[in-house]
Amino acid sequence: MKKYFKYILFITISIGALFFSCKKQESGIPSEETILQGKSSFLVDESLLPIVENQLEIFESRYNAKITLIPQSEKESILSLAHDKAKVIVLSRELNPSEENVFKQKKIIPRSTRFAIDAIAFIKNKQSNDSLIDLKEILDFVKGSKNQIKGLVFDNPNSSTVRYICEKAGINELPKNGIYSFKTNDDVIKYVSENEGMIGVVGINWVSQPKKRND
Repeated sequence: MKKYFKYILFITISIGALFFSCKKQESGIPSEETILQGKSSFLVDESLLPIVENQLEIFESRYNAKITLIPQSEKESILSLAHDKAKVIVLSRELNPSEENVFKQKKIIPRSTRFAIDAIAFIKNKQSNDSLIDLKEILDFVKGSKNQIKGLVFDNPNSSTVRYICEKAGINELPKNGIYSFKTNDDVIKYVSENEGMIGVVGINWVSQPKKRND
């Protein structure tokens, strides 16, 4: 990512990264796997992927375990977990009451563990003359007020960053004008680096963690 920017400007909003696992209330089926060994697949909110990759690298270096990370948007991850496509999910928030009820109906108890802190970063093109990004201007823009912001770029319309900004602005969905979305945080960073005046909204671990993917 660093190849796209000489500098990255950001404002952080603290959010928690939560590790969820689902377990049947009653199960007499023995398992050869333990919490320290075996194979598993984890669903990961794509905005949190770099920080989870770092934790996984340390874990696998110490224990006889092989974990496959499956990055998805926040909404997609929760739906996949509800449909038994994985037993573990990493999110930036607790499950809401309606989501918890889905698991209760299946007699499954979701358990969560907080293990990291991340934040949301607002990034600009290096050619920008203004070195500041005002959170109030961001929120006013998504509420429909015109200001100096040319456009906001999100990783995915179903991502946790979209959900969080909507919550902060007190709106149910983002406006159609001036809002752009791609597939990944890498796509957002690349687009902002090539389009002056755009502001990208990404997980801060995408700009602070060492890059491991080959671009």
